[in-house]
Amino acid sequence: MKKKNVFNLSPTAWQAFMREWQEPAYRSNQIIAAAWNPKIADFSLATSLPKNLREKLNVTFFIPRPLVPVKKQISEDKTVKALFILEDKSSIESVAIPKDNRLTFCLSTQVGCAMGCSFCATAQLGLKRHLSSAEIIAQIRSLIALLGQQPTNLVFMGMGEPLQNLNAVRSCLEIITHPKAMNWSPHKSIISTCGWVPGIEAITTAPLKAKLALSLNAVNNTLRNKLMPINRRFPLEKVLPAIQKYSQATGEQVSIEYLLLHGVNDRLEDAACLGRLLKNYNVKINIIPYNPVAGLAFKPPTEKSLAAFLHELRKSRILITLRTSRGKTIGAACGQLAGQKIRKTV
Repeated sequence: MKKKNVFNLSPTAWQAFMREWQEPAYRSNQIIAAAWNPKIADFSLATSLPKNLREKLNVTFFIPRPLVPVKKQISEDKTVKALFILEDKSSIESVAIPKDNRLTFCLSTQVGCAMGCSFCATAQLGLKRHLSSAEIIAQIRSLIALLGQQPTNLVFMGMGEPLQNLNAVRSCLEIITHPKAMNWSPHKSIISTCGWVPGIEAITTAPLKAKLALSLNAVNNTLRNKLMPINRRFPLEKVLPAIQKYSQATGEQVSIEYLLLHGVNDRLEDAACLGRLLKNYNVKINIIPYNPVAGLAFKPPTEKSLAAFLHELRKSRILITLRTSRGKTIGAACGQLAGQKIRKTV
């Protein structure tokens, strides 16, 4: 029998195992604490547990070691991009982004992506498969081991559409927020979606332990259809009411990500329309100048068009943030991850 990865089991699943094994309920907390203890490589070392349970756990489960990146790059702004090879030889990329007193981990949720956004490197790969909760957690544990530092924030904005892999993402969040695991705050995680409405509806009725961001990038269906094929299935008339219902049900403000593409969506009329489009929503807007991707024709906005766009958008009186991308020179910025081998190593 193949052993199971402990990080594929949510706290609820551990409790079910304890009932099945006729063990006290509190044993599940002890098991989770042992699994997250970096000094415990297998359950034989978990001395808080009785010997017979340790033996039983070792027969059924294994505690994986953190992954060692096969390649890594460090940019001049100290952003680290790591290429990890998974058990089936699939490759994914994860990023650690330091800024001021924060350290943000950008995590992948799929190998590739099915959404086909025309400006994104990951989209060029197509979808290979979903990641398991253990593979998402492996990125966190591995970046911690690589850097010797705990993150302050987690963003599920790497490779893939997180809400299309909702079960694994939900399980990951349930695990890391458990007091005996990372005791992670739900307010320090952001899940980004390109507009997968079934996922938005699902987390409206059963909220995630994380905040939500919507990648919008266009103010009309004609342009959004070209940039983001998901819009043909879930146009603005569906995705915007979905985030409004989410916000009303959860009381949470939604972040709107707007990627500025030179000559495509950075005109003054685009800014004015964006303000009108979102004026009645509980949102804040993150403006993100495009990060170039090899082989794609899109370009970032000029300094002049960026300044003019922001000036016009601020007239809407919606909270606006200009996001400065980090790690651009190593292909680690928003939209640049592709899970491919990196030429230069550090």
